[in-house]
Amino acid sequence: MFYMQAGKREELLAVVLSGIEATLARFRMHNPEFAGDIVLVGHSLGGVILFELMRQSGVPQRSISLSFNPAALFTLGSPIGMFLHCADDMLAPSFELPGGTRYYNVFHPLDPVAYRIEP
Repeated sequence: MFYMQAGKREELLAVVLSGIEATLARFRMHNPEFAGDIVLVGHSLGGVILFELMRQSGVPQRSISLSFNPAALFTLGSPIGMFLHCADDMLAPSFELPGGTRYYNVFHPLDPVAYRIEP
């Protein structure tokens, strides 16, 4: 798959990060008093990309990092579990996203694309 290619993955992550940061900057410009929580939501491959952005945000030597700490990440019908399994990168039972971001993996058991992450 296109996303699994190392160079392409970083390029996609950088483009999505740039889009998120630009959108948040525009929102804050028009809503300077906003002090609420920010929640990220991704569907299918978008969920995979957001999950990887969040994971890399906690690694100091990575250049890809969000400038804010989302309160939660929701992935809807996302194949994150498959990508982790194919990369032999299964998460430890104690896994947490950086900054205390809560993670919700929403899927239907009959969805051929969505996968569980937890055992």
